[in-house]
Amino acid sequence: EQGNSFTLFWRYVAGVVIVRSIIIGASLVSNVQLLDEQTMALARKEAIANFNKDQGFRLWGTKHGGVYVPVTEETPPSPYLSHIPERDIETPLGRKLTLMNPAYMVRQLMDDHANLYGVRGKITGLTVLRPGNAPDAWERIALVKLKSGVKEVSAISKIDGETYYRLMRPMYMKPGCEKCHGHLGFKLGDFRGGVGVSVRLTPYLAAHAQTMDAFTTTHGAIWILGLAGIGFGARQIRGRVTERDRATAEAQASQDRMARMLDIATQAVISIDKQQNIHLFNKGAERIFGYTA
Repeated sequence: EQGNSFTLFWRYVAGVVIVRSIIIGASLVSNVQLLDEQTMALARKEAIANFNKDQGFRLWGTKHGGVYVPVTEETPPSPYLSHIPERDIETPLGRKLTLMNPAYMVRQLMDDHANLYGVRGKITGLTVLRPGNAPDAWERIALVKLKSGVKEVSAISKIDGETYYRLMRPMYMKPGCEKCHGHLGFKLGDFRGGVGVSVRLTPYLAAHAQTMDAFTTTHGAIWILGLAGIGFGARQIRGRVTERDRATAEAQASQDRMARMLDIATQAVISIDKQQNIHLFNKGAERIFGYTA
């Protein structure tokens, strides 16, 4: 019986350890899932902020029909705007200026921004004049979805071997766009392409890894400390139970010895309580009074 009690006790302790481990494991999984969601939410927030910046700049350029800037090595006249009569003008002082349409402006802005902050931007479409605006594999799939009516496409994708969060939204012909794109057959309201933003995930993933390490260390420490506490408590309880069992066994043995001594006694020994109930009636009492216990 003592062996069964010992087995049941340690089974109970094992059950407590298992249940506690499941709870801590579930907490870790839940925290990791929340961390994943927060990491992607931060990357998406940065992507949308940059998209809105680029979109606002493009719409401003469209509103003004583009801007004239000095001709430089970095900003030469665009061969894709050669159909515009006043692509190139000269000031009264002889300074040569060239027209930058919104796509040209935004492309240059995106390139500078990518070099400074690692956030890439691109205006692309299924029909393009400039080869550099041609979509890559992911962008082509996104453009097809956008053309079908999808409002936004986003995914985690590789660019030049590095992981990016990529987002693209549709671009439609608006008033002012016909000046540069009308000769391609696009009309007001037509689907023109997409504006994409790609946020480098390396810093986000590094922060994610650090937080993951902290989560794992914390939950592991809690599990180990809890296991040590359960083990210590179990040993303390088991020691007290063992002492109690030993004391009970000793008391029972003492009672058994007393009973044997009373049974071999020649005198009658009778124990009666206040309610006249007999609790002890030894062999001597049986011989003397003729009644059995």
